[in-house]
Amino acid sequence: MNDQVITTVGWDIGGANLKAALFNSAGQIIEVMQWSCPLWQGLIHLSDRIHEADERWSLDCYPCHHAITMSGELVDLFPSRQEGVRQIIATMAEALPGHFMHIYAGKSGFLELQTIQSYHMTCIASANWLAMADWVSSRHTSNVLVMDIGSTTTDLILIEHGELKNKGVSDHERLTRDELVYTGCTRTPLMAIAQKAPVHGAWTHLMAEHFATMADIYRITGDLPAQMDLSATADGKDKSLEASLARIARMVGMDGCELDRTTGESLARYFRYKQAGILADAVSSQLSKATERPALVGAGIGRFLVPSIAQIFDLPYHDILEFMPAHLYTDTGYSPADAVPAVAVGCLWNDCMEQPA
Repeated sequence: MNDQVITTVGWDIGGANLKAALFNSAGQIIEVMQWSCPLWQGLIHLSDRIHEADERWSLDCYPCHHAITMSGELVDLFPSRQEGVRQIIATMAEALPGHFMHIYAGKSGFLELQTIQSYHMTCIASANWLAMADWVSSRHTSNVLVMDIGSTTTDLILIEHGELKNKGVSDHERLTRDELVYTGCTRTPLMAIAQKAPVHGAWTHLMAEHFATMADIYRITGDLPAQMDLSATADGKDKSLEASLARIARMVGMDGCELDRTTGESLARYFRYKQAGILADAVSSQLSKATERPALVGAGIGRFLVPSIAQIFDLPYHDILEFMPAHLYTDTGYSPADAVPAVAVGCLWNDCMEQPA
């Protein structure tokens, strides 16, 4: 770690991964990190990852500000989203005693621990996409459609002249409006992408089993860097090319030795095409409510899909990095574009600190 003084940490606490962005006193990004954090298996995973961050960044050397957003309250560890929010906040406070906690609550802004009431829980739950929307709209006044493709889900955020045009707020509302699409580039099972696939010149129905995921596909196509490949495989085996080919072979009723490399690569490209098609349909839905044609902005670890989708609609493409603040971040293998909600919530809190009291 360099000698920059950390003043703010932006946290995005997901159900499968924990992401964090560090800022110095000048508001520059020092470092971005991501850890596997299977929250559905217990809050101990969140505690352990926070302690790893503490050791890496020596957070206990001086109290700093923690801007927190989340979507992990949705995992089935918790009986309700409200209880999930409560337990996640309590875990963060317990892991970092003496630090300043600021919980992002959408239109209610940032809340301090002592001010949070039960009615705030729905504002805090799954607000990470809104933190990103607030941050982008505050810095970019032209027309953009942001696609943040993560490991599990994709957020679509339409902004026109600095104004957010999304109609949904909750996950349910957003799912009904194609503003949240439950497809991602690593954890999504192949049976959620297609019902059949072409193999040896014949359409073959897929087995409705959790034999393979999109991470297998993008390992085969070469789109998934190793540092982004954090989730366990469907069968618990290794993440080699051969093992990935064997897993997709099972989806079409074959053993790995029966699926030759050329056919396996062709099959992978088909699933890539099908997932891009699902996302293109959602883009069509957003464009249908736009008053002007936006630029398409790619964010998240799956943003490699967005340029080809922009070409389908003849839209200009931008990487979300173009909107990022000045940075001095160290090369951990993670870009600020891979953890946009964590960066966004940190930036929003820094903006709050800059405002006169």
